[in-house]
Amino acid sequence: MASPFPFTSGQVLTAAELNEIGDWIDYSGTQTFTGLTVGNGTLSSYYTAVNDVVYMRGRFILGSTSGVTGAVDMTIPITNAVTTLQDWTGHNRFFDQSASAYYAGALVSIGTTTYRLTRFVVSGSEIVNGDLGSAAPFTWTTGDEISWSFHYQAA
Repeated sequence: MASPFPFTSGQVLTAAELNEIGDWIDYSGTQTFTGLTVGNGTLSSYYTAVNDVVYMRGRFILGSTSGVTGAVDMTIPITNAVTTLQDWTGHNRFFDQSASAYYAGALVSIGTTTYRLTRFVVSGSEIVNGDLGSAAPFTWTTGDEISWSFHYQAA
């Protein structure tokens, strides 16, 4: 749907346009990653935009030819208004199927078209962001999962 925003004086919206505001759009076939080999894994990624706020959510389940090789960056569907590193705007979760254990992290904007999935790491008495890696926060194997949910301001 073409966004009806911003509204203009005298504009008439159809019921179809009103019903489509906030519909989730599949981004799975377009999204790309750095530090993550998709291989035969299963990616489900969606976004919606209401005015200039973009909401994004997704899940990736590793297949036998998938892998995490380093810091994981992912593309976003609509350009971000923020051009520098910004505060956390959402969360991610990592599931180690073999240990049945969950790990948490946050998403960090690293530019106008890319977000980094980070994990929480204890450093002394502080909790800080750490990058993912082939063995961080665990050794990735078939069936492990990465999920995310966040929002940002569109340019």
